[in-house]
Parts: sequence; structure tokens; C-alpha cells
Amino acid sequence: LLCTYAVIFAHFLQSLGRIVKTDVTRPKALLAAPKLTKDLTDASSEETRIRANLWKARAQIDAGSIAYLSLLDFALRLQRTDLLAEERAQVMFEVQHALSKLHSCFGVEVTPNTKDVRLKHDTTLSLTLSLPKGQELLAKSMEKGILPHQSAQVILPYACAAVLSQERKQGSSYQKEDRLLSSFLSIINLRNPSVRSEIFVSCLHKILSVNKIREVLTIRPRAEVVHAILSRGSEVCGSLKEWKELEAEFVRLLSVRQ
Repeated sequence: LLCTYAVIFAHFLQSLGRIVKTDVTRPKALLAAPKLTKDLTDASSEETRIRANLWKARAQIDAGSIAYLSLLDFALRLQRTDLLAEERAQVMFEVQHALSKLHSCFGVEVTPNTKDVRLKHDTTLSLTLSLPKGQELLAKSMEKGILPHQSAQVILPYACAAVLSQERKQGSSYQKEDRLLSSFLSIINLRNPSVRSEIFVSCLHKILSVNKIREVLTIRPRAEVVHAILSRGSEVCGSLKEWKELEAEFVRLLSVRQ
């Protein structure tokens, strides 16, 4: 009798009955609905990807912002003269944990107990910098010295390329981009400690990969960053063959008629 009812419900009502209810990939409310065909799925795949990236970027920025505020608090606590040795050790442990979270927000990985810093996920950095809040977070982290200088150097080429490749945001959002570009200038023009030669070479590599570089240079804050990289790069890397070749390629791109 139960089997008969199952057949009736499945055939006439298109629900319950013999429809599998253990498919964890489908919400309970959609158990009676047919699965989308490949064509319908493909039609919305781009929108789904954009939404997923937006969600991921926001999650990264939220985690990074919490870590940033924690590091500011830890810096104040470490300035206390009445802090016991055990308390100081505990704070330093928490500093390393929060700094790791901040690094992760920008795709940076630091090998434990070493000074080896590398950009493990440039897509993570690009996602964070795709939103004005992410740009502001990186700018604040550089300005306050919360992000170590070595980490800021590693990020610099990829962050420059990410920002220069984006369309110029309208309204108040462009101010956060300008703030980030200003923080880039501070790092680039720093003499002690200076940005390493290989970082300047990587920066120029990334600049050459940016589409429509002429249009980029019509935006003053962006042009200032490119000019600073070329100027300081010439000082630091002027004798390097690779730098000279990249510099010549940059001049050639600007001189080509469009």
C-alpha cells in the first residue's frame, strides 16, 4: 500500500514518493524540483562566480580588519611598563597569531621561525584589493607599520598591478585607492630600509603587463606611483641588464602610436 501511494505521489504530484531525499547538494525545499540542465547552469555561472568572489573578498577583509585592530591593541599593551614577563610573552604569542591572520588576508605566507616571506596566493591579494575597504586596510597596515616592511615589499609589485589594472572607482571610493597609492609611494621612496632591487624589477614587470598603460598614466596618483618606481628603480637597479631592458620596453610602449 505504501509503495502504491509513493508511485501516485511521485507520478501525479511530482513530490515525495521515490525522489531521493539524501542528496546534500540540494536544499530541502527543492527536493521535488528537477535539477537544472547544464545549459541553464552555465547561463548563471558567471554571476555565481562574481557573487562567490565578492563574498570571499568581504570575508577576507573582515578577518584582516579584526587582526589589524587586535595588533593595534597589542602594540599599546606592550608599551606598558608594568607588564609582567609572562604577560608579555602571552601578548607576543597573540601578536604572531594576529599577524598571521593579517598576512593571510593579503595572500602572504611567512615560514615559522624564519624571515622567509612570500606571496603564496596573488589571487587572494587581488580579491582583497578589489574592494575599497580592502585597499584601505592595506593602506592603514602600511602607514601604521603594522605590516612588516619585508611583507610590504613582497606585496608591492602585485598590489600595484592589481590597483593599476582596475577601473577607476567613482565617488568617495577613489579616495581609498589614492590613500593606498600614497602608501605605496612611502614604501618606494624609503631609503632606510630601501626596497630591494629584485622588487623594483618585479614592479616594472607587472607595470608592463597592465593593459592600456597610457590610460593608466592619465590618472595622476597612479602616474606618480609609476614615476616613483622608475626613478627609484633607476637609482637602485641602474646597473642591472634586466632593468635596462624593461625600462627600454616601457619607453617603447609609450612611444608607439595608437
